[in-house]
Formats: sequence, C-alpha cells, structure tokens
Amino acid sequence: MHFIGICDSIAEKLDQDLKGYAHIDLNSQDKGELCELFVKAFLEEALEDNYRIFRGGKIITAGGGISRQIDIILCARTAIKFFSHKGKYPTEIVKGAISVTATLDLAKLDDCLAEFASIPKTGYRFDIPKGLYPEKFIEDTQRVFENLTPACCVFAFKGNIQPSWIQHLLDWINTNKPNPSLVPALIIVNKKGMIYRHVGKTEEGKATYTYNYMDLTITGHPGMALNHLLNELWSLTQEGIIMQPDYTRYFNADLEAIEKEMGKP
Repeated sequence: MHFIGICDSIAEKLDQDLKGYAHIDLNSQDKGELCELFVKAFLEEALEDNYRIFRGGKIITAGGGISRQIDIILCARTAIKFFSHKGKYPTEIVKGAISVTATLDLAKLDDCLAEFASIPKTGYRFDIPKGLYPEKFIEDTQRVFENLTPACCVFAFKGNIQPSWIQHLLDWINTNKPNPSLVPALIIVNKKGMIYRHVGKTEEGKATYTYNYMDLTITGHPGMALNHLLNELWSLTQEGIIMQPDYTRYFNADLEAIEKEMGKP
C-alpha cells in the first residue's frame, strides 16, 4: 500500500477538527463554514500545486449560464489569475466542484444534487492550437470534459449513509434528468461510507454510469474515500494544460452587453 495510510490519518484529522469545536454552540452557518475550511485546507495541502482552489463561487458560461453557489471550486492552474477569488469561474476552467456539509441526510443530498445539476455545460468553447495535437487526441480530451468534468463530490462529516441511498440517487436522476457528468462521482460521509461512480462506455463510445457503495467502517481504512477523491481530481489535472478556454468570448460578451445598455446597435 502507498497512500492509504496518509489518507487514513487525514480522515481522522478531519473528524477531530470538527469535534474540537463540539463544546462551542455554533449555529449551522458557522459550522458549515468551518467544515468548508477544513476540507479546503486538506485539498490545498494535497493539490495546491495542481489546482487553484476557491471557497464559494458560481460557475458561468460566456452565454450567460450560471450555476448555484458551490462550496469549493477547483480550477485549472493554467487559468488566468483574473478569475481568482472573484466568485465567478468559467465552466471551461473548472475541474472540481465540492459540496460540503456537517451532516448529510437525503434532503440535503437532494439539495447538493440540484447544485451540481445547475452547472452550465453548454455553449463552452476551447482554444486548441490546430496542428499541435492529433485530431483523435483532441476528440478524446473533449470527451473527458463532456463525460467526467467537473469531478463533483459531496463531502459530509456525519450522516447515516447506506446502500439504499443509491436507489434514491437513481430515482432523483430519473426524475430530474441532469447532465450525467454532473451527478456526483463521490458521495462521502467521513469514516462511515461512500457512494462512488464507475464510468464505462458502450461499443459506440458513449459513457455509462453505475454507482456502488463502500462501508468504510469495515474496510479498516477510513481514508479510502479521500483516496478516491484525490484520484478523481488528479486524473483531470492534465486536461487543463491542453484544453485552454476561449476567454475572448467572455470579454466580448461583456462589451456587447455594455453596448446594448448604451443603446448601440
């Protein structure tokens, strides 16, 4: 084994971080902010050299699409710094979206699912230098964006997660019909259990998604969920190097909006 011991220790630390405030009568908002800070600190320690990591923001498109508020957003480190800590992040640069909560139940899970489903995944455009990469390579990279990006995750410190939640998740998907890539890759209750996504593909190359449950209390490794999370995020780091956003569309959209406000044709 390689990284699992480190992840086990981090899972224990996250648990103790929140318990350290148990003697304080925190309201739900303050407790939620603490949880976000703990998770963000873990991600920064692990992936700060690979991503720009922000707490609180919305994901946008040049055409006016905008998501609901997302707790933690991970952006490609190659993205221009103009967007850092501004609260709005172009969908093309977002590689991870994480919803954090102190306690997860089915009602809260539904709210998290709706947050992810609000992420705009249409009207995006990448500026890929022609002739620099083989056409098949570009197509495959584009498919990764369409099928797997951003890596969405729900992370909770407590909650009664169980295998039956998979059916609840599938029912929500059937009812709301979100973009399949925006259904969480991981639903984690720290040290207790996780639902994780497996992505396959048909003979025609179309992505298929199935969901499985892991009881972390019987694995002997409470950090297994964090191991999965880091793997999901690490696997997308190279896409940000190749798939550069067409920022010109965003700047031009602002100019067009201002001209419209001024009454120019």
